[in-house]
Amino acid sequence: MNNRRIKLSHPYFCESDFKSVIDYLESVNQTEPSNEISLFEEKLVKFNKISNVVAVSSGTSALHLALIALEIKPGDRILVPTLTFAATAFPIKYLGALPVFIDVEESSWVLNIDLVEKYLLNCNQSDLPKAIIAVDLFGRTCEYYRLIILSKKYGIPIIIDAAESLGSLYQNSPSTTQGLISILSFNFNKIITTTGGGAILTDQKIIADKCRKLANQSRENVHWFEHTEIGYNYRISPMLAAIGASQIDRISEIIFERRAIRQRYADNLNDYPGIKIIGDSSWEISNAWLTNIRFSNMEYPYVRDIVRENLERNNIESRYIWKPLHLQPIFHNSDAVVDGTAEQIYNQSLCLPSGSKLSLSEVDEICENILTSLGAI
Repeated sequence: MNNRRIKLSHPYFCESDFKSVIDYLESVNQTEPSNEISLFEEKLVKFNKISNVVAVSSGTSALHLALIALEIKPGDRILVPTLTFAATAFPIKYLGALPVFIDVEESSWVLNIDLVEKYLLNCNQSDLPKAIIAVDLFGRTCEYYRLIILSKKYGIPIIIDAAESLGSLYQNSPSTTQGLISILSFNFNKIITTTGGGAILTDQKIIADKCRKLANQSRENVHWFEHTEIGYNYRISPMLAAIGASQIDRISEIIFERRAIRQRYADNLNDYPGIKIIGDSSWEISNAWLTNIRFSNMEYPYVRDIVRENLERNNIESRYIWKPLHLQPIFHNSDAVVDGTAEQIYNQSLCLPSGSKLSLSEVDEICENILTSLGAI
């Protein structure tokens, strides 16, 4: 057994990250702290080629505020892919709205636009959803051209859950620019991390201003504490923003390393029948946040757990794909338009170690363990 632990998506902090924290703390000691939140937001604006960014405490809080900004009310329906982390749907429930889970495409694993269109065609005008949340899963983007056509036809805004896709490109543009609002996460395992945090991105200043006010306890712009609506303590810590401002300066390098890791997995494994490393769709260049492997039931029936357990015995972390939300107990009463694709992906697939500082020799070791588990070598 290997004594060192190979983690799934371990962050890497370099000298500039440590310096950013020290510089901020020193500025606090000087009585006039530097405005690290504004700096981080400005860098996100430039990188994403978007007009407004509001940094907040998490991706979940960002999505909550986005829904409030769209005036989502109890009973409103929101379309969301079933193959995603539960945090995509939880803010819908915070507001008393109703998630409608839509299955995903076989090859890309993202929102099945055909099923979205079929659902909308069967809706009465009064029953149309108030928003569509598209999720860029594991860094791979939705097919936004077709989704935007539907959005305009039915007058339904698109929110992009880009928590996993910062730096991914859709048709050579940042995926975060494709919807009315996008949200990001800077959780510990994300493509860049502030150890916790998120952001709201939009070209609509009125939406950004609304979210910023709500995130700051809805304080009015007066020198005393005045509140005319319910607010939230969703502000990001300036110290965490300092780390983010440092990390985003090298995001291109991080994405290059993650894509190289995914390619190494593909080179090692894709020639074996019944094994597939999931790559990009024709419309995108993804950030390859997490590498996904899928096993065919024809060649390797029900081996997901065998592979995961063997990797674990060798101190290599892997993880199941997100369990589809329509199968989660908390959502058992929710509407769903599914064809079995997400469930099959869940049963056949794993996330593999993908941290940007994972060495290619470690990737080779992981691949050897996988093939040994399958009896392929």
